[in-house]
Amino acid sequence: MRLRPGEVVHRVFPVVELVEAVSGNIGRLPVPGLAVDLAGIDEPPRPLPPGIRAVEVGSGVVTDRRVVFLGRHRQRDWWFEELIAPAHHRRSPLTLLPTVDGSLVAGLLVSRPVTLTFRFHLTLAFADGLGNRDAVAACLDELVATHQRTRPTAPPVARPEQAPVRARLSDRRGVSAVAAVAASVVTALAVAVGVALPPAAPMVGLDRSEPSDVPSPPGPSSSGPGSRPVPPASPQPDPTTVVPPPAVVVPTVVEGSTVPSPVDPPIPHRAEPPNRSRDGREPSRRHHGPKRSSDRSPSAGQDGRSPRWAKDRDRAAATGDRGNRGRDRAANLS
Repeated sequence: MRLRPGEVVHRVFPVVELVEAVSGNIGRLPVPGLAVDLAGIDEPPRPLPPGIRAVEVGSGVVTDRRVVFLGRHRQRDWWFEELIAPAHHRRSPLTLLPTVDGSLVAGLLVSRPVTLTFRFHLTLAFADGLGNRDAVAACLDELVATHQRTRPTAPPVARPEQAPVRARLSDRRGVSAVAAVAASVVTALAVAVGVALPPAAPMVGLDRSEPSDVPSPPGPSSSGPGSRPVPPASPQPDPTTVVPPPAVVVPTVVEGSTVPSPVDPPIPHRAEPPNRSRDGREPSRRHHGPKRSSDRSPSAGQDGRSPRWAKDRDRAAATGDRGNRGRDRAANLS
């Protein structure tokens, strides 16, 4: 849309419908004028008058010189110099725009939430363009005065005796009785529900005599550094599932049987390697001759005996000679 030099846009309406008269006989139409009638604004929309149909959907623009419809396939302009006056329908959000040349009547259909805004901006722009702004202002003042006169009055204050029977609970005894009855009903319902429910069946496979072994949460061990780690506990079976114990086969004990016990498995005998001497010979084939010089002590003699052993031998021999001499002397004396 191109604006003329000095043209000012007052308002843009994104969604409007272009309506046109089908024939010249369209029945009774609203009277064109500068009045902004509020009658029928709050009523539900009615169908279009007979002989008028909606042609296309587009957007509307109100400037200080014209009203423009911008559609996908067509564009329509109404210059204020060519208009008689806007004609607002009283029972429908329809505004007709009759022209002075007597062409077919056309107009715009606006959605109800923005009907009053569209009519106000269009009427004010049309009156301002023709230099008749004061007429619109006088019409608006009259509407405000009418609203003040027809303002709804406040309803009278209701008294206690005007309250309905269901709301009359002024007696405290009645209130207490109602509360007691309600409490008794609730208690009876709770007892009935408890009796109707079947008793809880004990869980199969769960021993209640001893506390269950609940694994403690992982944390720092309180034992010393030499303590061994405890292996994790085996997963417990589901209490609701009955697991039969495995069948244990006890073997019959036969006297004199050499079958090892399953508790103490037999230790396999390992043959010890034969002892070998330093020279690589077996003990059964060891040489019994004189020891080598390498095996003797540095203080040993030729026969492999130490000098101390020789001294002890000589001393024993000397002692033996003395004994023999004593016995010979005793024999001579006798």
